[in-house]
Amino acid sequence: MRYSVDDFSFDDAKLYAEVKTVRAVRMRYNFIVTTNEGTKTGMDGDYLCIGIEGERWPVKKEIFEKTYREV
Repeated sequence: MRYSVDDFSFDDAKLYAEVKTVRAVRMRYNFIVTTNEGTKTGMDGDYLCIGIEGERWPVKKEIFEKTYREV
């Protein structure tokens, strides 16, 4: 039998934080980057992140600044 996530209650769900370190640079122009999921685009002001295994991905400025902090 298949269940939909809409059939479950998440009232008892715990809050988790993802812990990882990335390098990032705020881009000053529109850009294209090849990610593990395919080609993605970023806009002027977005961040280009580089993971510990060299993987790269764009993150919107608003999301990056809410999610990451400088270490």
